[in-house]
Amino acid sequence: MSSAVKVLNKTAVKEGKRYYGASLTRSQGLVIDRDDELAKAVFNADELSFYADGDHALWFDLPKRKFVFSGDLDAATGTFAGALQAAKGTFSGQLKAASGTFAGNLQAAGGTFKGALQAASGTFTGKLEAPLVHLPARYKPPVALSQVS
Repeated sequence: MSSAVKVLNKTAVKEGKRYYGASLTRSQGLVIDRDDELAKAVFNADELSFYADGDHALWFDLPKRKFVFSGDLDAATGTFAGALQAAKGTFSGQLKAASGTFAGNLQAAGGTFKGALQAASGTFTGKLEAPLVHLPARYKPPVALSQVS
C-alpha cells in the first residue's frame, strides 16, 4: 500500500502545485504563468484570458460572446463576415469595395474613375482637360471654350 501511495504522490497532479508554470486551483482553475509575471493565462468555466504585464491582453467576454484584444491585431490574411468598424486607421495596398458610402471628406493623391462621375456641386482648382465639354443651354452666362495647344 505504501508503494502505491508513493507512486500516486509522485505522478498525481496536486492542487496548487506548479508544473512548468501551470497550476490547478479551486478559485481560478488552470493557471499558467511565468516566474517573472510577464505573462499569464487563466482557463476555467468563467474565464479564458491571457495577460501581459498583469493586464488583460486577450480574453473572451462570456456575456457578449466576443474575444477582446487590448493591443494590435496582426494577421497575414483573414475574412470578416460581419461589420468591420474602426475609429481611424490607415490602409496600405489595394482597398476594394463592391459598393459603399463615404460619409466624410474623401482625399486622394491621385486616381482614375471609370464610368460616370456625378456630383451635386464642386470646384476644380487645377487644370481640367476633356476632349468634349457639353453645357446645356440653360447655363447662363454663355460659356466659350477654346482649344489649348
